Order: sequence, then C-alpha cells, then structure tokens
Amino acid sequence: MNERIKKRKKVIAVLAIITFLLSISALWTYTTRWTVEKVEKIIKKETPLGSSKESVDALLTKYNFEFSSYVEALDSGNFDDKPNTLKGIAKGYISGFKKNVGWSLLIRWDIAVRFYFNEKGELIDHTVRKIGTAP
Repeated sequence: MNERIKKRKKVIAVLAIITFLLSISALWTYTTRWTVEKVEKIIKKETPLGSSKESVDALLTKYNFEFSSYVEALDSGNFDDKPNTLKGIAKGYISGFKKNVGWSLLIRWDIAVRFYFNEKGELIDHTVRKIGTAP
C-alpha cells in the first residue's frame, strides 16, 4: 500500500511539472508573438517618416525579417493601393516578411511589410499586412 501511494505521488509530481512547463511555454509564445500591431509600433518608433533606406534595412535586419533590396519602381500588383495613391511621389520600395507568425488548420500566417521612398531616398509611407499561405 505504501509503495502504491509513493508511485501515485511521483506521477502527480511529474504531471504537475509538465503542466507548469506547458503553461510557461504558452505564456511565452503569447507574449512574444508577432502581430501587425506590434510591427506597426516598431516601425513608427524606429523608422519614422523621413528615415533612410539604410535605416529600414537596419530595422528589418535587427528583427530578422527576410527582405528585398531597394526596388526602383512601383509594383502594380495586389499588395496594396500605394502605387496608385503615391504615383508621382514614390520612386521605389523595400519589401519584407516575418514568416510563421501564426497557424491555423491549413494556413500559415506571415506578416508582410512594404516601405515606400521618394526620390531623395526618404521613407514616405509603409504598409503592414498579415498574409495567409495554404499548402
């Protein structure tokens, strides 16, 4: 009987430790996750309007975004409407991605950013979007 109680206490202790570790892991994941709002806040704080292309490159590098080099053109794709609204003002852009910021049953979520620059190489606008990718 004594041996049975000792085993049961050990099992309960192991389950308690596992539950504790899973709770800490879930809390850490929640508090460090990337969101569109978090990226917006970082951009506004660290690369305000008027920032250079080099500042944007440094920001994207610092936060481990995958990103393109500066493209001297305006993409007329479907990323956002900025090529139309900034026509004649913007001369180029830098695009970046923070991959795997969330998952659902069939979709992997990424955060995509695009920074627009004028002819002087100054940041004039940006877009941050969450994009889903299916397998």
